[in-house]
Amino acid sequence: MIHKYLLITLLFAIFVLSLSCQTLDSFFGSSKDYAFLQGIEAKIDKARAEKNVQVLTAYTALLFYAQNLSGKRNSKYDADELLREATLIAGQKKNVQELKALEGVWRSKVFGPNDAECADSILKYIEDISKESIPAVTEKQKETLSFNAQKLLSAEEYARIDAVSQIAESVFGVVIESNTNVKDFVAQKDIVVSELKANLMLGTQFNEMKIQGREVHVLAILKKDFVLSTLRQSFLKRKQRMTREDWNRLEQNLPQEYTAIGMAAIED
Repeated sequence: MIHKYLLITLLFAIFVLSLSCQTLDSFFGSSKDYAFLQGIEAKIDKARAEKNVQVLTAYTALLFYAQNLSGKRNSKYDADELLREATLIAGQKKNVQELKALEGVWRSKVFGPNDAECADSILKYIEDISKESIPAVTEKQKETLSFNAQKLLSAEEYARIDAVSQIAESVFGVVIESNTNVKDFVAQKDIVVSELKANLMLGTQFNEMKIQGREVHVLAILKKDFVLSTLRQSFLKRKQRMTREDWNRLEQNLPQEYTAIGMAAIED
């Protein structure tokens, strides 16, 4: 009897060890379907160690996509836990840009937990932080004294949207060039680009806004991995078929990183 329990314990230990050794790209299903997660563990570990909220948010959104698609959760790299961790770090730093990105992830049904209550709480916290930071901004940039703080925030948001819109249009162009059967995709261009803009916003890193005259400029940076996962979700939604050759061509044609400068005017 003792040997029997020992054998069961040993088999269970081996099973647990095999799960811990399994990489995330194969944990959720076929490693081919989840290739966008390849090597993500090291990137997440590095982002956590460096408390890099922007990178952590982007990769957490990818994990949510895999988690929601497969219905599985990884105990070590659980998207919900990572999202709470990133939110805590951003909250402690009172970083508005990072909190805005996290708010979008919390609210997302595909790249997040679809938790409107938490998302609204973050928006309220952002509002409180913005009120606190107004004096600091006016001291740092005296030329903005005549600008209303709310109008500055509004212009910054429009600049972000403008930057992501540029990236979405570029991504769509690469899709068209890489796909041999794009008739249906082209017919739905406006809808597809709008969806891309909304989803790509979640994984985009934004640099601090710069004010030139009465214009706000914001630099947006987006990684290739997030673009690929967003496109995959768009294809699945439309049941758009791409051959393996088309998909390989798409991966090769996409740059490793997209950058764009969004601009918006500050209202009078």
